[in-house]
Amino acid sequence: MQKIEDKAVLNYKQNMEFFEKEHKRLYEMLIALETLLSDGKYPQKYELEYKNSYFDIKELSSGNYLYGQNSIKYSKELLDTISFKKDDQVLESSYNFIYDKNSIDLLKEADAFFPHATTAPIIYYHSSNTNASMSMNKIYKFIFLGVGLGLHIKDIIQKTKTEIILVTDNDIELFRLSMFTCNYKDALCGKKTFFSIAQSSIELAHTFNSFYENGIIRNHYLKFCLFSSKDESTIKQVQQAILIRPEKCYSHSRLLQKSQKILNRIAKDYKFVNLQKKESENFFNDKPFLVLAAGPSLNAHKEWLKKHHKKFIIIAPLAALKTLYKLDIPADIVVHIDENEPLAKRELDFFENRDYFKETIFIFTASVADIFFETFEKEKIYLLEDRTSYKLNNCFIDVASVGEASYAIALSFSKGDIYLLGLDLAIGDDGSTHAKDHSDHRNLDTSSANSITQSASLDTAVTQVRGNFRKQVNTIPLLAMSIPVVDIHTSKLKLPNQNIYNLSDGAYFQETIALEPSDVKVTKIIKKIDLKSHLLALFDKYSSSSLSNEELQMLKDRQKRVQKYYDFVNTFREDSSSSSEIFMQSYTKLLNSMVAFEQDELHQIMMNYLLISSTYISDLFNTKELDNHKKHIKKIKKIIITLLEKIIKAYEQEIEKVLEDL
Repeated sequence: MQKIEDKAVLNYKQNMEFFEKEHKRLYEMLIALETLLSDGKYPQKYELEYKNSYFDIKELSSGNYLYGQNSIKYSKELLDTISFKKDDQVLESSYNFIYDKNSIDLLKEADAFFPHATTAPIIYYHSSNTNASMSMNKIYKFIFLGVGLGLHIKDIIQKTKTEIILVTDNDIELFRLSMFTCNYKDALCGKKTFFSIAQSSIELAHTFNSFYENGIIRNHYLKFCLFSSKDESTIKQVQQAILIRPEKCYSHSRLLQKSQKILNRIAKDYKFVNLQKKESENFFNDKPFLVLAAGPSLNAHKEWLKKHHKKFIIIAPLAALKTLYKLDIPADIVVHIDENEPLAKRELDFFENRDYFKETIFIFTASVADIFFETFEKEKIYLLEDRTSYKLNNCFIDVASVGEASYAIALSFSKGDIYLLGLDLAIGDDGSTHAKDHSDHRNLDTSSANSITQSASLDTAVTQVRGNFRKQVNTIPLLAMSIPVVDIHTSKLKLPNQNIYNLSDGAYFQETIALEPSDVKVTKIIKKIDLKSHLLALFDKYSSSSLSNEELQMLKDRQKRVQKYYDFVNTFREDSSSSSEIFMQSYTKLLNSMVAFEQDELHQIMMNYLLISSTYISDLFNTKELDNHKKHIKKIKKIIITLLEKIIKAYEQEIEKVLEDL
């Protein structure tokens, strides 16, 4: 028994040395836990016990055991569950798009701006030669969801020969006890490893992204080992982290379209507004902003809004205006970022009385539908860049949805109090995603909040986040991805003495004050005579409508850099592809060359494209049942080169066009 205890203590000591050297943040957390335990400031929840020739963990409050059986035997059973099958214990990181040959033939004739034109041929080739019932040659990446005593970790790593590992556990005290029974340095075999131990959902997402971006072409199927049902919640968090990645939310073809539209607006001398904090601007000091959005709380407080709207400068997305229009409440500033052309026409057709917009000014991202520029006067329109940086005067806004865009604009211009209503970023008790008049209003089944699936959807996978008034509220990834963006705008633009009041029964935002609408103390009515002319003068003061000499030179530099992308492709074309291993090395070199190149709009377009398409290519050649590799190499290489050159050419032509027009 003494030898067993000595070995356990030695394991712990060696683990602490390993974590201090290789995983400093985890080491600091463990030191803090040790201190709290020794000082009696952290009530010990568990105890490590050795009985019947194996270790187990006892929960002191209940007397229950973590394993409740032979932990060595259970660990062997976990090992036996691990297979190389693509449909067994995996998280899918790619969408299962299905194309037929007729669709592919049509898409071959489409330009790179057309959705799916440059991804569908690769996805179709992949699906025509593989399926989810096949097996992987190698498991490149692996996730341990919960560690228990860690007895299974080394055996699974040796069985899979995995190269990149993510280890997660929600309980740091449990993880600490595993350090007595598992020598992590030995178990991990020198593999690249990321630890997410007792992290918040935001911290876990950050750690997962680091894991995901390491060996990024190997993410098609992510194998995992689930230690117990208590660790299932981590699966949803990981799925959400995948869903909200930039390349998943915003395709390269949409980035191409966006760049095209923004360059067009620049050539036509539209005004781009500066979003730096205007600390010397006093116009809004006695005029509080009410930032409206189309969440369920907007509907819930219509009567309060009818009674009090004249006390605020109202800034609202177009999506919330149907509700305001029915209440005969005009918005002083309307914000819109959606690029959907058919939706734009339907939205505008709703407003039969266009005089409703008579005293309104508009802030759009420069890539919104053309109909907005045809409908409203140019002098009342101000533009922002989103995901591009052609302008230098802080005209860029980083947003996931229009709600936080409206909030950022209010923060940029105001030093005074700001009130938020309808910016729920959560779903209502009835499952409603938006206010009833919103075009995307749906009712979701919230009973799925705790269920686990192999893959998840951005707009239907119900999860939970901290609430503004409640401990937790239900949400979906499509909404939840905006929460950290709101917090970023607050940290960048909020002044120390500025108050942000959140009136919505939705998600919690950092540095905001939860306040029921009925408790709002604003009493002064704002006189809005000539408000529009004051707003126009103010926004004109912080806007520019032409490219500076420096911005023009940067545009010419972008044009020159395009040739480098052609060079990368030509190098790939000429590289040897005599085997699948050599081909993948050549393809990885192409990817790395583009990743390391200077960042601009084309770089972002190419990254989003490669991050999506590369996993299909990697998985194709990692399929055990795939035969005749040389045939597949020849075909897929030709497809890759054709599609890459199509994207590069599309961007090049748009840059050339705008330079000719300037």
